[in-house]
Amino acid sequence: MSQGVVISNVEPVQTPSLRVFIGGKPRNVYPGRDLRDGHRVYFVEAGDSGKVKIGTSMHIRKRIHELQGGSHEPLRLLLSIEGGHSIESEIHKLYKAERIGREWFSKSGALAQFLDTSIWAFLQMDSAIRFEQGKN
Repeated sequence: MSQGVVISNVEPVQTPSLRVFIGGKPRNVYPGRDLRDGHRVYFVEAGDSGKVKIGTSMHIRKRIHELQGGSHEPLRLLLSIEGGHSIESEIHKLYKAERIGREWFSKSGALAQFLDTSIWAFLQMDSAIRFEQGKN
């Protein structure tokens, strides 16, 4: 199996999630609206700047609130991936071509493709769930 982030399948669950392979191991990816606690690697976009912070936290809601205090641009959680510092490091390596600062990356190239594809998949799952709920 090749290194990198690959969307393998889409399985709606309580909160829709995707499965990706990072470093050859499957991980769950959650949409930006999922703010549950637990070891997560988060992708936060700063306004319309095209900058994305990739970090890790046990408490995403609290971490974004802390980051917002130091940012003049509104921050938005795009998605998160289960895992801690080792997964964060792996993701930083994957997107090193897009790195513009320590934990900041340009939303371009492979990173933009991953984020756009994941967000599109979540939108499709949400539409399918709403359609199924409307049939009852």
